[in-house]
Amino acid sequence: MLSKESRASLTCKETIAVLSDYLEALCGPDVVERLEAHLRDCAPCRAYLATFRRTRELTRTVGRVEMPPEMKARLRQFLMKQLRTTTNEGAGSPDTV
Repeated sequence: MLSKESRASLTCKETIAVLSDYLEALCGPDVVERLEAHLRDCAPCRAYLATFRRTRELTRTVGRVEMPPEMKARLRQFLMKQLRTTTNEGAGSPDTV
């Protein structure tokens, strides 16, 4: 995940790549130190982290909504039709015989 050349500090791309692990306390002390050093000097990454945290908080509080029965039935019909179409297309091709 992190390149060996960037032992001193993380790039913005590397910082974003490890934010989820950072917030879940899954990063080792070396990564945490380098990430926090980067965040001290990089306002855009601090803003990204704040947005990322807020998004995670909001998605935890949003309740799941049950799909209406009619929509479930229509989705099931659509998916079965797609499955049959895909299966039938592959059955008649010379490459699969």
